[in-house]
Amino acid sequence: MEINKRDRSALKSYFVEYALPTEDNFSELIDGMINQKDDGIVKQPGSPLSLQASGDGSSNQKVLNLYEDFADTGPAWTLSLNPRSNPGDPTTARKGLSIGTSGGVSRLFVDHASGQVGIGTVEPQAALHVNGDIICNGKVTPGELEAWQEITLESDFEWKVQNDSAPEIYGTLAPPGCLKDSSGIVHLRGFIKQKSGSGSIAINKLICQLPSGCWPHYSLRLHPYTGGTSNCDIWIASNGWIVAGHRIQQVGFTLDGISFPASRSTTPLPLEPTIGT
Repeated sequence: MEINKRDRSALKSYFVEYALPTEDNFSELIDGMINQKDDGIVKQPGSPLSLQASGDGSSNQKVLNLYEDFADTGPAWTLSLNPRSNPGDPTTARKGLSIGTSGGVSRLFVDHASGQVGIGTVEPQAALHVNGDIICNGKVTPGELEAWQEITLESDFEWKVQNDSAPEIYGTLAPPGCLKDSSGIVHLRGFIKQKSGSGSIAINKLICQLPSGCWPHYSLRLHPYTGGTSNCDIWIASNGWIVAGHRIQQVGFTLDGISFPASRSTTPLPLEPTIGT
């Protein structure tokens, strides 16, 4: 980086005893100082030092460059407020605090709106999103899991409570529900049965829909335990619907033990089977 200002020794030489400083000398002295209004650096009484980013909303809005040596061609690190996922594309900018390279590649990012932290990404999808492998030499202690969410069943189905005569058949006492843990894995629970008098349940009959955020990326075909002599088939579609397959019996089936990774996509894939008809 080129610095075209006089150093202190040169400036002092203009104002030694009996010297006659010129207008240019005074200009150099003033230009060699920091001006709060012009230079975007302010220290007001009772307030911390304030820095204003350079550029407008279409730029990276760099605030601070850190150099190992001013003779270097660029800074070792740059602090910016509007980094981009693609350094050359202004439309990929994201408001937040970024520590990155002189080329505009963010290494550590805190999203302004959500507070989510991205390492190697300016588009974090979780409280901490690491774009790459992780090595941990210490202990990782997971936080508490999110609360169970109850599932509302369609009119032809009901929740069957565990009974003391055969607890191994009916699963949990809790009503049907789902939980997405801190690793993004969805867990299901509860025992569901066909209501008496509902007739024969047709294939592709809707049973219930899981809450948003607890849907699989691909439709899943499963054979849950029924407590009878044969298993039934159900589908968990990519829009969260649990759908009846073959052999749905009035004895019911358990959701206990069913787990799968939640999809990060907000757009369901084409469904298999075609449901709701």
